[in-house]
Amino acid sequence: MDSGLTLALSFLIGGVFLMTVLNTQTNLQKTATINYLEEEVHQRLDGLRDIIKTDIEKAGYNIDLDAIPHSMVLKDTNGTGFNNYIKFYLDVKSTHEDDADNDLDSIMIWSSDTTAMGHTENPDDRYIYRQVNDGNPLTIGSGVTFFKVEARDRSDIVDGDDLIVIEMKVSTPFSYEDQYFTSFWKGYICPKNLRKQ
Repeated sequence: MDSGLTLALSFLIGGVFLMTVLNTQTNLQKTATINYLEEEVHQRLDGLRDIIKTDIEKAGYNIDLDAIPHSMVLKDTNGTGFNNYIKFYLDVKSTHEDDADNDLDSIMIWSSDTTAMGHTENPDDRYIYRQVNDGNPLTIGSGVTFFKVEARDRSDIVDGDDLIVIEMKVSTPFSYEDQYFTSFWKGYICPKNLRKQ
């Protein structure tokens, strides 16, 4: 076989092999990036879900439900057509202890509008805030593209509602491969302290 032809064939086979290796490496990097983004969104959603669930489960703790006309308030604060704000009352020494101090406490959780996170590429993301009593609101989550709170009737309880349904979606702030990666949660929380005895 001619040495020029052998050399050309070697370059061709080597080029095909190199392209295959580079393509495989690119696909592996893409898969690793997608897996990372999906995991990161799941972790942010899990952390936010745990905070909200823990708080709402304390609603009505150690208070006289008959003395408070509305132990829980839900409203639409952004004109979205559904409730994205929840406020409820309880009596605890602090949010981390269970010793009552006989003072009525409140916890508020709500979502901002989309302009609050205008620095990201995602046009729908927003912050979630939490405020205890008259303290400063704290940001407890970001990248939330959907936040809805609903109260449903389950039994003879305050204001006819004791089942709180929360729907929440968290997305990446920037797109990758022309898509935002999203994680969704729909939770049902039944604060036992809101039940009439």
